[in-house]
Amino acid sequence: MDSEAIEDLFSGLGPVTIKRMFGGKGVYRNGLIVAIDLNSELMLKADRESAPLFAAAGARPVELFGKGGQEAGLHALLVDSRRSAR
Repeated sequence: MDSEAIEDLFSGLGPVTIKRMFGGKGVYRNGLIVAIDLNSELMLKADRESAPLFAAAGARPVELFGKGGQEAGLHALLVDSRRSAR
């Protein structure tokens, strides 16, 4: 997904910053990461409250681990990179 499409997709949150990471793109809002775009998948950061909502929408958990082996708390939602977010 190109940066313009990502910005458009997240426009409801307000402005986002996009940085290259892990061979993909990190999506940040107010300095906090909210998603990663990698290999045509958009991985949305989830917490205890939002994880069940993402799962109900068809997202699947992704096992990513941060410092000290702590689970990163991301859920993946497949996004067709050929489809425009507009």
